Amino acid sequence: MTASTLTGRYGDMHRLTQQMLEAARQGDWDRLVILEASRAGIEQALRAAAEPSPAGADGVALARTIQAILDADSEIRTLAQAWMIELRKRAGSLETEQKLAKAYEAF
Repeated sequence: MTASTLTGRYGDMHRLTQQMLEAARQGDWDRLVILEASRAGIEQALRAAAEPSPAGADGVALARTIQAILDADSEIRTLAQAWMIELRKRAGSLETEQKLAKAYEAF
């Protein structure tokens, strides 16, 4: 894989990651999952290639792109964790409602 191809692949990952972040900010978890699957394919190809990082300006640009991906991933993870907490609360409330309904049915 050439340096320009490597940089292009990471650029594709960055664009998908930004779309994932926007989906997470909007609470569009289905879209996020679809985008993540696309990104995983690129990630797998990059791992399979196992190319050394380019040097010089290309290496600096690549490092910035990777850092931007990591920063976006961190925010996505934070948003997803908040969503999971909300789901757990809702599930707990539903479970409590079901128990109360069952208890009142006994009367």
